[in-house]
Amino acid sequence: MSKKRGLVLGGGGSKGAYEIGVWRALRELGVDFDVITGTSIGALNGALMLQGDYEAAEQMWKNMKYEEVLGSVSAQQLTTLDGAKQVLAASLSEIIKDGGLDITPLETLVRTMLDEEAVRRSPIAFGIVTVQFPPLKEVTLTKEQIPQGEMAEYLLASAACYPAFKRKEIGGSKYIDGGYRNNLPVDLAIDLGADEIIAVDLEAIGFIPKVRHYRTPVTYIRSYWNLGSFINFNPQRIARNMGLGYLDTLKQFGKMEGYAYAFYPGELEKHERLYYEGWNALRKKIGIAGLGESTAPLQQALARRMKSALRRKGKRRSEMKDFFLRAAEITAELLDLPADCPYDMDSFHQQILSRFSHCEIPNREEFEEALSNPSSVPKLARQISNFESDQVLSFFYGWIEDAVGQRNTTHNLLWAAAAAPKTFIAASYLYLLEHPDQL
Repeated sequence: MSKKRGLVLGGGGSKGAYEIGVWRALRELGVDFDVITGTSIGALNGALMLQGDYEAAEQMWKNMKYEEVLGSVSAQQLTTLDGAKQVLAASLSEIIKDGGLDITPLETLVRTMLDEEAVRRSPIAFGIVTVQFPPLKEVTLTKEQIPQGEMAEYLLASAACYPAFKRKEIGGSKYIDGGYRNNLPVDLAIDLGADEIIAVDLEAIGFIPKVRHYRTPVTYIRSYWNLGSFINFNPQRIARNMGLGYLDTLKQFGKMEGYAYAFYPGELEKHERLYYEGWNALRKKIGIAGLGESTAPLQQALARRMKSALRRKGKRRSEMKDFFLRAAEITAELLDLPADCPYDMDSFHQQILSRFSHCEIPNREEFEEALSNPSSVPKLARQISNFESDQVLSFFYGWIEDAVGQRNTTHNLLWAAAAAPKTFIAASYLYLLEHPDQL
C-alpha cells in the first residue's frame, strides 16, 4: 500500500512568498501530494496549489503590492520614515475605530484568483484552520465541509489577522486568523490520512501545538534567515523569500548543499580539507590552542565560544565539512552576501573578497584604545558592539596579519576573538583566502 504524502503550510502573511518558492522546487523534484493543509496565508497558498496553476500564483506574488492587500496603505507612503510613521498612526486609528484595517483589496484578489470548482475537483484532500472569536475556538474545515460558494470567505477567515485585520463574519459567527490556535496544522494533515509529511514553517507569530506524530515522519522546511514582517510586501523582499524557499527545499532533498547559503553539489569537498589544514596552521601560528590543548581560562573560553559559533542547528557532530561550511557562511553573512541564489565556491569566494575589499578602513588606534585592558569577555563584547561590523572585521583581519608576521602579541587578539568569535572566524577565513600559501 503506497503512502499518502501531506504538505502543511504555515501562516505568516507576506512571508508566504517563501511557500511559493517551496512549491516551485517540489514541482521540479516531481514531489506530489495527497493531502494539503494550511493556516492563514498557508491556506490561501494551499488553495492555489490545488488549482495547479503555479505560474499564476508566482505572478500574483511577484506583482503583489501594498495597495493590493491594504486599502489605506500605499508603497509610496512607506518609502520614507515620516511616511511610515503617518501610516502607523493612521493604521492604529483605523484599528481602534473600525476594528481592524481595511483589507478589501486582499478580499478582491482572493476572490479573483480562487477557482473554487477547481479546488473541489482536485483529488488532493484539503483542510484549513480558522478560529471562532469569541470564544477563541479552533475550527478545522475540509473542502467538503465548506459550504458551496463560500470557500473564499473561509480562506479569508483563516487569514483574518485580528486585531490588525478585521474579524471575518460568516453566517452570524465571527472568525480570526487560525494562527491563534494552530499555525502549522500537522495534526490536521494526519487526520486527513497523510502518513508522511512535509511541513513549511514560516516561524511567524502564532501558536503551534505539540503534535504526537506517532509513526508519521515529518520533514520541516524552515529558513535560516529572517523573512521580514508579515506585512512587508516590498517586491525585493517577496522575490528574496521565494528564492530562499526554493533553495531551502532543494537542500532538504539533497539537491543543494549548505545551511544558510546554497552550494552546488560537490563544491564543498573541493575546499574543505585545504581550509581545515590552513586553519590548523593559522591557529598555531597566532597562538590559539585547539580543543582540549590548553587549561588557560582565556584559551578555554575562546575554544568554547568558537565551537558554539560554528555549531550548525540540529547537528551534534563537528565534521570537517560542517566546520568549513559554517566558517564560509559566517563570513558571507557578515559581509551581507545575498542568500537567495546558488553558488559555486569559486564565485562565492570572489564575491566575499570583493565585498571585503570595500569595507571601511577603520581608525585602529581608536579601536585598540577602546579594547585595552579588558576585564571580562562579556564586557569586551559590549565594547566591540559599539563599532560597525565591517570595521570590526577589518580590525580583526589586521590583528591576524600582525600575529602571523609576529609584529604584535596575541593577547588582545585572543580576548577579542573570545568576545566576538563569529567576526574572528570570518577574519580568519578571509586571511586564508588571501594568503593560501603563506602558512
